[in-house]
Amino acid sequence: MWDELEKKYDKLGVKENILTLGESVKNTLSLESSRVEEAASKLRECSNIILTGAGDKYIIPCISKIIWRYYSKKPIEVYHSRCLVEQDLMLDNDSAVIFLSQSGATYDTIQAFKKLNYKIKLAVWITNLKHTAPGSIYDLKTENCIILNTHTIKYPEKPLISTSTFQTTLALLNDLLLTTINTPEALDLKKTQREKLPALIEETAKNPKIIEWAKRKALELVKHRGETFYVVGDGIRYLIAVKQAVIMFMEGCKQDACHMRAEEFIHSLIETLEPENPVKKPLILLNPHRSFASESLMKTARYITKMWRKYAGEDKIILTSPYDFIKNRLGGLAGNLLSPALYAIPLMWLTYYYALTLGVDPGISRLVSKIRRRSHI
Repeated sequence: MWDELEKKYDKLGVKENILTLGESVKNTLSLESSRVEEAASKLRECSNIILTGAGDKYIIPCISKIIWRYYSKKPIEVYHSRCLVEQDLMLDNDSAVIFLSQSGATYDTIQAFKKLNYKIKLAVWITNLKHTAPGSIYDLKTENCIILNTHTIKYPEKPLISTSTFQTTLALLNDLLLTTINTPEALDLKKTQREKLPALIEETAKNPKIIEWAKRKALELVKHRGETFYVVGDGIRYLIAVKQAVIMFMEGCKQDACHMRAEEFIHSLIETLEPENPVKKPLILLNPHRSFASESLMKTARYITKMWRKYAGEDKIILTSPYDFIKNRLGGLAGNLLSPALYAIPLMWLTYYYALTLGVDPGISRLVSKIRRRSHI
């Protein structure tokens, strides 16, 4: 069954991109090491740093900003690229902007670069693109611009729901920011990411038990196709819930979904279990791990699970954690801050097989692609 569906619908190689995640991250961190040092040395000279992108390249800097705030007091902000175009921020020649784009030509991000580049001291790009293309950053590059590349095994990554470029961009941005901070604590986390995370990503991405779990859960979710899915995560993992809802489900599977913080969900949307709401929604909960989550967060996750099973039913809740399938070799602060990369992978597989069961190519989004390629919105 699955082999036939893959041949029929996976036209852009989403599966192969997932299976090569670990190698892609390892190559990226290794090959970009010297350019990261160059960019970091110049970022240290700037007193104000902005991170920007669109789609999942907007979600990534939201993750990295949390890591930054654990180790640095220097101001850093995240804006969607379109917001940078629409808003007039107080930026000057003491400011730096880090632009994230899979294609190197994302319309909103290019427009933000054109608007801001003459104002700022430094522009750093992280992109999968490695050659000159009309309208791309290589076509527009100026002297104050440094380009870092993600080195995906499949190049260029073609599926719209980026898997390889999500992981490689996240790892590379973290590496750049930790190098910029340059304290012993930050460099320890950088070393941990470089030395341990690629192997953990590979183990998770290729884990046959995770793949079988995703197939089973995909078949269960099909029964709820017409409903909106809740995707709930805590702390830094909340951003993976955002990615899963708005990118993986909504773009990849054409499935209505919304994201919520576990910390807030328990106070508000859990009220949807009351009798006044006749249709209890399917819930995907990113289950925290006791090695890095506080006892309070663990209690929150247990309570949400208990209530959903009681009032919505066992078939309306999916708990997901990479540590149900692999040994947690990080733990503590490093385990917490680097967990998004690992929590994303079971959900990538779930998205992949759920899309196939719906008869949808998980790598293609016709309407979004048309909008992103337009010269105006």
